[in-house]
Amino acid sequence: MSVFFNTGDFAESITFAGATVTAIVTYKDNPMQDGISRVRYANLELQKSEVASWIYRDAAVIGGVSWYATKEIMSDDYTWLLEIETNQRIGG
Repeated sequence: MSVFFNTGDFAESITFAGATVTAIVTYKDNPMQDGISRVRYANLELQKSEVASWIYRDAAVIGGVSWYATKEIMSDDYTWLLEIETNQRIGG
């Protein structure tokens, strides 16, 4: 499992709930827009050895952008797979 979480391979260092952790981020292609803002979604895979638990709206800072945990897609003994979202104002 740890080979996938090597930074530079599949993983990157991010801040999650105030702590620096290693995560795998998978960005989704289709942002939703309403003319005022754009909501983007991604999946975030975290190691339970680094993140023991999470709550709705825990913040993840990835590349200087704040994302928020919205739901658990799945988990096992070792990892969390969460959906995260960011809302960027584009006009209005």
